[in-house]
Amino acid sequence: MANVLLYNLNGEKGRKIKLVLLRMGVRARSVLPSEYGYPIGCLAGIRDFPTPEAPASGTAFADEMIVMNGFSSAQLDSFLAGLRAARVPRVALKAIVTEHNAPWDSYTLYRELSREHEAMKNAGPKKSAPVHEGGSGQDPAT
Repeated sequence: MANVLLYNLNGEKGRKIKLVLLRMGVRARSVLPSEYGYPIGCLAGIRDFPTPEAPASGTAFADEMIVMNGFSSAQLDSFLAGLRAARVPRVALKAIVTEHNAPWDSYTLYRELSREHEAMKNAGPKKSAPVHEGGSGQDPAT
């Protein structure tokens, strides 16, 4: 079952995103700042994932974030196409959340994704694959 969590996505943008997901038959829910300390698996409604009695404390983060669980590549493509068709402004699709990292809470996920985003921004341009001269010029797989 695919689940989507929407952090700090309120107003018109949030409604448009929820409508795209509804058309896909995917359940989405908005996560309130008071819930940020709960584990991702609990918030995503992963079956048999326990709900803690008291979430970790902390302050809300300002960035918009969409966290998805159980999405196939085809569903993701359909979702992104739906966002473009609905003219949804740039959306911060931060992560595909799996059973493996579901125990993370929102703060941990946000911190890890922020670190990853910084690393990607600071990485230089990718080098192209080396070109081999000579040979028949045909693709060896054909």
